[in-house]
Amino acid sequence: MNENSNFAIISEGMTVIRGSITNRNGLVIYGRILRGSVTSLSDVVVEESGVLEGKLLAKSFEVKGKFSGSAVVRGTVTLRKGCFVKGAIDCGSIIIEEGAVISDSTHTLGEKLILDKLRADKTYCELEKLGARTPEAPAAKQ
Repeated sequence: MNENSNFAIISEGMTVIRGSITNRNGLVIYGRILRGSVTSLSDVVVEESGVLEGKLLAKSFEVKGKFSGSAVVRGTVTLRKGCFVKGAIDCGSIIIEEGAVISDSTHTLGEKLILDKLRADKTYCELEKLGARTPEAPAAKQ
């Protein structure tokens, strides 16, 4: 994650249950998101103390803690040593460090198929349109 970016933080000790988080900038999870969904046009990181259970749509995804559910990631998924991942991950590419624990299946698809999956999600499309109108992202050419 870019150290200079504005990103949101779910702090350690904080729990979101059945919630939905949508953001344009990065998201760092130290706490827990249970039965929730995260949609981000940027990077999402689950830190060692973090837990994400549910659905994720993001630009990139790094797991140091625990993730269970489904993820569609446009870019790279990085599974760090000591993480636990259970569920389906569709991504452009994946890096798995020795010591990462993976249960169930992980899929890697081409960028076009990933973009099709992301754009099939209404929340992601709305966020992408909103992001195109911010100074951080260039406006779409007509």
